[in-house]
Amino acid sequence: MNIVERRTHGSDGEIGASFPEWTKISTVPELLVKLPARVAYFVYAPFPWDVNKPAHLIGLLDGILYLLLTVFIWRNRAMIWADPAARAILFILVAYIVVFSFGVGNFGAGIRHRAKFVAGFIILAAPLLPMLRFGSSLKTAKKKL
Repeated sequence: MNIVERRTHGSDGEIGASFPEWTKISTVPELLVKLPARVAYFVYAPFPWDVNKPAHLIGLLDGILYLLLTVFIWRNRAMIWADPAARAILFILVAYIVVFSFGVGNFGAGIRHRAKFVAGFIILAAPLLPMLRFGSSLKTAKKKL
């Protein structure tokens, strides 16, 4: 196994943090089909069914936070699309996430690498972050802005 294969293969038996075998890309046509799964595993893994050790729970919580930021970005998409700077940040963020999802084969490395993008996620989700307060609503959050 060459160095690239070892780096992207993950740690199958040792700590059980590797992405599922069906997400491995071996041909060019598989690239397009498996791209959404690779991106989802890169940004949100480990999923609850992937947690094998207590340490994986930290990654699960991190993935939930990224999922929450993604929901906020989705709800803020009209404002992002209207602002050229925010749109550029979104395109750059998506491009980097796609590229990094090819090179990561386990969620331990994914957690480390996706931390590079947390600033972009927060910038794009920022107008809706006041909703994180308990008992707050979107209208209340927009009034405070």
